[in-house]
Amino acid sequence: GVFHRGEPHKEEQEVGVGGCWSAMAKYLKDAQFLKNLDKARQAKGAKKMTAEEVAKHSTNKDLYIIIDDIVYDVTKYQSEHPGGRLPLMRVGGKESTREFLAENHSRYAIVDKLTKYYVADLIPTPKKEEKKPEAPKAESKPRPAA
Repeated sequence: GVFHRGEPHKEEQEVGVGGCWSAMAKYLKDAQFLKNLDKARQAKGAKKMTAEEVAKHSTNKDLYIIIDDIVYDVTKYQSEHPGGRLPLMRVGGKESTREFLAENHSRYAIVDKLTKYYVADLIPTPKKEEKKPEAPKAESKPRPAA
């Protein structure tokens, strides 16, 4: 497939975001995928990484991507990737779930292949709470006596 730089994928235009995306997104929740992911975690140790740590792995000699809060090392996979190296390089070191789902990856690519490149689970970045300005306090006026 061709990387679309955020442009809607053909199937996405025809059926809406829920169409091809949800079909592939379900593979990320597939029982076999989760089983394979658990095996990878056990084999490699259930590591955790922050987005900042993943961002350091963005070169063709050291390339990590994040899909659905899981970190994968796709360095060695670049030469095998049917779409070539460029789509992987464009999302290297970054969250790439949207780009991944925008391409028409097969069940095999997701369920059987992806988990082989497992590195770690992503540590969620705490969201900064926006402080709302406090409303001015109403002055309490004494009530007139009845």
